[in-house]
Amino acid sequence: MKKMTLLKLAAAAALLFSVFSLEGFRGAAVERKTAIFGYSALSGNWTKESDGSLKGSGAKNQPALILSDSETGSYFIYEATVKLEKNSTGSLVFRANQTGTEGYKVSLDSKKDRVSLSSLNGDRILKTVPLKVKNHSNVKIMADGSSISVSVDGKNVMDLQDFSHSKGFTGFRAEGGNLSSARFD
Repeated sequence: MKKMTLLKLAAAAALLFSVFSLEGFRGAAVERKTAIFGYSALSGNWTKESDGSLKGSGAKNQPALILSDSETGSYFIYEATVKLEKNSTGSLVFRANQTGTEGYKVSLDSKKDRVSLSSLNGDRILKTVPLKVKNHSNVKIMADGSSISVSVDGKNVMDLQDFSHSKGFTGFRAEGGNLSSARFD
């Protein structure tokens, strides 16, 4: 009888702990201004569309930035479809720090028809390639240590080496125009 009572108490305690843990998680998500599971919005407005894509909107001088809640290592493949509005820029962010001030971004610029790899804070442009940017483009980043390879719509557009950032968070960034907007699948 004592064993059964102890088991019931243990089960009740585990359930109570789970409820409080979930409440703490929900509170953290609200506090970080996001309702998109696995991501934290650092700036701009982010919504999850009915088709599952993420849509980011930012003001002229304030891009929209959202980062994953978990870090990636030195080897990964990161792929997304970028849907741009006219005269806007959509970027895949990778190896970023938690505040989104350091790391890399691969940007598709529909106004200048180019793809570029640069530092997240914009102080270094590592490579820029002219490319007719479509309103829907599939971007794939492959990183292995210092090697970084970028493909757009199945075509390899850049390969380079850079040792600045070896791991970090992934995410998305929308910028450009008076009001920027980009969608990511």
